[in-house]
Amino acid sequence: MKMIRPFDCAKKIGVSRTTLHRWKKRPGFPVAFRLGDNSVAFDEDEIDRWLASRRIEPKAVDVAAPARKQADRASR
Repeated sequence: MKMIRPFDCAKKIGVSRTTLHRWKKRPGFPVAFRLGDNSVAFDEDEIDRWLASRRIEPKAVDVAAPARKQADRASR
């Protein structure tokens, strides 16, 4: 288990540390581990799984759409 500190976690997911702090209060976000009196860290594998669960699958691209739009404009 590799642990990453909040600064590195925020950098990895592309948000500010303030946003990370806000998100860690939400249900579903990976729980931080207390390492000492003044330090916490996240399990990097949990962060990776959380990121993967939020991935949005791309919509199927309709390759004929641009041709239809052009035909519609021509018929006006």
